[in-house]
Amino acid sequence: EALGVSLKMIKEETIEGVWKRTGTIAEAFRQAMQALGLKLFSCAPANSVTAVYYPAGITDKDFRNGLKKTHNIHIAGGQGTMEGKIFRVNHMGYTDAYDCLAAVAATEFTLKKLGYNVQIGAGVAAAQKVLAQLF
Repeated sequence: EALGVSLKMIKEETIEGVWKRTGTIAEAFRQAMQALGLKLFSCAPANSVTAVYYPAGITDKDFRNGLKKTHNIHIAGGQGTMEGKIFRVNHMGYTDAYDCLAAVAATEFTLKKLGYNVQIGAGVAAAQKVLAQLF
């Protein structure tokens, strides 16, 4: 039944619509991270996921636990040689502009709480400029 529901959603949105939404959300998230002064892992990231380097002094454990416990947002850490150095945010599946904005805002709040010099709202504003394409 879940497959049927998913296929119906794709049919209603169209596959081109899914690609556009996913790409726009990914670009919005990337722009937001850069507005916060964070460096992207890839110079040519896929629209399915964005990987971001942690700034100096921010640990994977503290950051991801803060997102989860305070904001109920779950993201992935790095794997292999990148473990502890990056975090990864998924843009696939049923995600929308508001999921992106929530992840960006929670990232801002969590980084600030951990002592990173962040201008609250800078990432959200950058994301909104890109997400406006969806409305």
